Amino acid sequence: MEVSQSELILKTYREIATKLKKPYYVLEAIPANVGNNQILYSSPRLKEVVGLTQYELSSDSNQFFNSIHPDFIEGYFESNKKLLEGSQRAKRIYLIKNKDTGEFVPVEELATSRLNKDRNCYEIYCSIRTINESMD
Repeated sequence: MEVSQSELILKTYREIATKLKKPYYVLEAIPANVGNNQILYSSPRLKEVVGLTQYELSSDSNQFFNSIHPDFIEGYFESNKKLLEGSQRAKRIYLIKNKDTGEFVPVEELATSRLNKDRNCYEIYCSIRTINESMD
């Protein structure tokens, strides 16, 4: 079975991120779907931040978007749009509600995008970490 370049890149990214033990996710970035793009893959450790399992995130990515604090969601989507327009990377800080605790957690995220030529769409790779304690 031949492995595509995109699959190889995603596999490599998964291996690196797993070894680094950082929570991350890969977002399908189709401009027409802004705000409704799918999470293609997430690390198991992302559950520690958002309280959502890999299955929950992949089956309904809106759960992730809905957990971003309303004051930050517009900036999050605007950042994704800039990544699709050619920005190399974005560093964003926002609040996300942890499903398990019900509290908003401040996070810092580094996002980069690349064109997946096999699927003819962009993908946004996001590494995320909590900044400090959660807030009510």
